[in-house]
Amino acid sequence: MSAPRKGRKGRPAPAPRVEADPAAPLVLALDTGSASDALAVAQGGLVIASRQVRRPRRQGAALAKAVSELLASVGKETSDLAAVAVGVGPGAFTGLRVGIATAQGIASALDIPTFAAPSTAAWAVAGHGAGTVAVTLDARRKEVYGAVYDVTTDADPVCLEEVKAWAPRAWFEHLGQRSEPVLLVGDGARLYAELSREILGDWPARPRWGAMAPDVGWLALHAADRLTSGDPGDLLRPIYLRDHDAAQKAQKARP
Repeated sequence: MSAPRKGRKGRPAPAPRVEADPAAPLVLALDTGSASDALAVAQGGLVIASRQVRRPRRQGAALAKAVSELLASVGKETSDLAAVAVGVGPGAFTGLRVGIATAQGIASALDIPTFAAPSTAAWAVAGHGAGTVAVTLDARRKEVYGAVYDVTTDADPVCLEEVKAWAPRAWFEHLGQRSEPVLLVGDGARLYAELSREILGDWPARPRWGAMAPDVGWLALHAADRLTSGDPGDLLRPIYLRDHDAAQKAQKARP
């Protein structure tokens, strides 16, 4: 039996580490539809960098700077990207527009594809649990965006109920009619936690509330898989479930 390989000064050589394949496509993912801007970079089946930033106002220049800083943290540049993935909502109108415009600008400049996915799918993965996940997002105006997914550890989330706007009480009562327990995920689940307990008791599981953003790491990996399979990508169209506040105010002001 051969002796262990020695490193410097007679120490054992460091054990091999899992590292991203530098020849694999580099994919950036963004989701800016919630209170936090979430960014991630994936390569070779690994998420190599991620960042979550809470910002009071959506500014395209600030997001572009955050993208550059994230890439620089792993020795990459925007020109190294092979694709950009975006969570297209539903979510805050201004946030979604800034994220999509930033992604389109990068993709156009580099002539690379864009990939879209519902933000609710990335939120479902953020629950870090397998089973039925009820994504519950704050939609403002005392409403939530609700969607239900089946999440497993070895496949992409499967949508069981498409997202739509609900009154919070009606949403939790609707979930109470399901035969199986659910995992509540999202900023709306936290905002209306007391109401959910009033209606559902301890029936739904509640994840730890540290990560209050969608899992854009999954979004980047999902897009990378599509890219390597030859998928040409998607047009980025935001998912709007209702009119912008300004449009509604203008409509109400008309004689």
